[in-house]
Amino acid sequence: MESFEEFTSTAEQWIRLNPFLRWVDEDALDFDYGLLDDATVVIAEPGNPYAVINHHVERIRELDEGHFLLPYTGLHATEVAHESIVDREGACELVVAPSVMETIQTNEEYTTLFEGMVATGRFDVYQASTELPLSVGVLDDYVQIIAADGEQPRALIETTQSEVYEWATGVFETYKRQAELTMSSSTSEITLS
Repeated sequence: MESFEEFTSTAEQWIRLNPFLRWVDEDALDFDYGLLDDATVVIAEPGNPYAVINHHVERIRELDEGHFLLPYTGLHATEVAHESIVDREGACELVVAPSVMETIQTNEEYTTLFEGMVATGRFDVYQASTELPLSVGVLDDYVQIIAADGEQPRALIETTQSEVYEWATGVFETYKRQAELTMSSSTSEITLS
């Protein structure tokens, strides 16, 4: 009977996580999915296509400290991050894909927002040498992992589970070590094309 209950629990977990996992390379999440038992799953649906972004942005709005891997970006999230960092004295580090850095450097709306955040001394941007496989955010006590179809966010998992938090922090630090510091108040430089 115990093995049937385990099977049922595993099946229920898979069904609950499948809308997220279907968009993720299975090698990208190298931790036990059982750690996501209590995770919040948010899905973009036809009646609510911006559910993932809205949930993500609301967490950024409350941000005191954040660390993000960004394979893509969005203006609304950047505007809210600007408010959190400039107006509310939050702090943030980003590791961005080369394509995101190009957007930051060539789109005046992004450039202005990023310059304001860097000027606080609490915001650093690192450029990865390659595209990033997954969007991972460590926002205060929360971990958010966003799965996308190309650059279109499809699902988000959010958790405060300590082992997932350690995993996310480790993934961020690994990419940060391999990336180039591109925007920082300590360097007093913002590299713009």
